Parts: sequence; structure tokens; C-alpha cells
Amino acid sequence: SGLKPFRYVVHIGGVLESLSVFFATPPANNDIALDVQLNGASIFEAGSITYPRSRTTPVRITSGFGSPPIEFAAGDILRLNVITADATAKDGILTMMVR
Repeated sequence: SGLKPFRYVVHIGGVLESLSVFFATPPANNDIALDVQLNGASIFEAGSITYPRSRTTPVRITSGFGSPPIEFAAGDILRLNVITADATAKDGILTMMVR
């Protein structure tokens, strides 16, 4: 697809409470599948989440994480992988709420 995975090094530890995904211009043709990996392993029980085509509101995830609670430590690596995409989707935002 030509997309490079987004990589983030965690600076302060915490516990994941929720995750939200939103596209300012939603996908018109296909659902978008995304995976967030913590140190190389998916944080999702199903291995990914889906942002449905034509959706105009955020997808908020509060459960379905692989091994709750998902805990972060300083130095951990988070990576966002786009599994399936839609060229019409623009300006995606992923927000993670950590306590």
C-alpha cells in the first residue's frame, strides 16, 4: 500500500482505558482495518479493529483488548498498522486514553 507504520516510543507508563479512531473524510468504498501493536503484539483480541465505510462518527473501543489491562511502560513501542485502506479516507486520528 506504500504506507509506513506509525511508530511511537512510550515516555510514561500507564494503563489503556479506551481507543478512538476518526476520519475527517470517511472511507466511501471500503472499511478500514487497523491494528495497534505493543512491542510487536496486537493489543486487540481479534487482531484488528474496523472503521466502517461511510461512518461519520468516531469508533470508540473500551473492550476487546487482547489481555486486559493493557499496560504501557516507558520505552515500550506502539505501532499503528493499516491492514486495509480506502483512498477516499482523509485525515485519520487515533486517540488513546491512558491513565
